[in-house]
Amino acid sequence: MKTKIFIPLISLMCTVLFLTGNSSAEGFASSEAGIAAYVNVGMSIDLDQAAGTYRGIEDRTSTYIIGIVDVPNANDYEMPHVYTTSDGWVMAYYPKEKPRALIMPWGQFDKNTPDISQLSNSRLEEAIAKVSGVNGIEYSTIKPNTKYYDFQYPDANRLTMIARSSAIDGVQSFRFRVPTEITLYDTSWEYYSYGSEQNGRCSRQNSLFKLDGNELIGTNGSFNHNSRSDGGNGLDERYYGTINGLTKDVLHKGDLWYYQYYNNPNGCAYGPYIDAGSSNIAIAVIYKAP
Repeated sequence: MKTKIFIPLISLMCTVLFLTGNSSAEGFASSEAGIAAYVNVGMSIDLDQAAGTYRGIEDRTSTYIIGIVDVPNANDYEMPHVYTTSDGWVMAYYPKEKPRALIMPWGQFDKNTPDISQLSNSRLEEAIAKVSGVNGIEYSTIKPNTKYYDFQYPDANRLTMIARSSAIDGVQSFRFRVPTEITLYDTSWEYYSYGSEQNGRCSRQNSLFKLDGNELIGTNGSFNHNSRSDGGNGLDERYYGTINGLTKDVLHKGDLWYYQYYNNPNGCAYGPYIDAGSSNIAIAVIYKAP
């Protein structure tokens, strides 16, 4: 299977106009929000209908709702928050302490036969689509008006996502360079593994990702964990973190390992495969371009 690198570039706005004059929205956004996507749906929104799309509501008034919305193939840590107003605004966001790489929509491709070129909307857009859809609005009709903003880095104007997936036994590598002329604000990652080999099983490695020869240090949302699978048939694993001090004007190398899980009841006689599975990495870069 051919693996692919998917590098969408998203423009970040320097202001979020719909927050102007809305003290409640400005308060929670400036104190809580990190990366966000927002759009006006072009009509008023029935908040009772919108509330039905929320997994949990954190705050509600007569004019807005704030809470968590489910998106495909996301665990609790990965689900975005959504701010919906009765006058037509929908903003999906992640809290500022969470990695921006969480916007990667792993649910848009088959985890056994990944093809990242099929991806379209980010997880934030998936959440907006869910809320707007219940009010009869097709997201494709408002997608061109969707804007991105990072409340923690208001001067940032670009987000680039670097991603790779593999379901091939062994290692797949790629390289990228960070231009000298940009102002780099934030680099984060999410590693996603499904159905990989168990650690130490017949001297086979876990599935994992290394950047410049080192595993990334992060969390699974509950405790510290590197960019390495624990392994096991059917295990669905996600790990997240930030990358500090990414050197500019250097060719960085990413190595993505995947080792399929085998059924070997008799010692180390490999085969057959239990599950196809895959190993996946996403790196999000927030920066200001000249």
